[in-house]
Amino acid sequence: MGGGEFGPYCSRTGQIVMEAPMATWQLQAAKARLSEVVKRAAVEGPQHITLHGAPAAVVLSADDYRRLQNKREGFVAFIARSPLRGVELDLKRDRSRARDVRLSPT
Repeated sequence: MGGGEFGPYCSRTGQIVMEAPMATWQLQAAKARLSEVVKRAAVEGPQHITLHGAPAAVVLSADDYRRLQNKREGFVAFIARSPLRGVELDLKRDRSRARDVRLSPT
């Protein structure tokens, strides 16, 4: 499971899922069971490792890491590649006066 733009998702299925409790390992246990930590990262999501009780590292699946590495394009680049680029828009503001509205106490 990883965090996406629309909430947590499973890196294996790509589906949005409910947030699971955070998996935390003490460094000594993570070293002794590294294979299990890596497998769980692929299936369950990030595995947090602590050193003397303090957060020290996080093991991610390769898919989750790849997603984090992908740079999102900026707004200007998004607009520049729009199929509507070059379309003329009428952006004139209506300058007529607003209508009168009576507000009555409730």
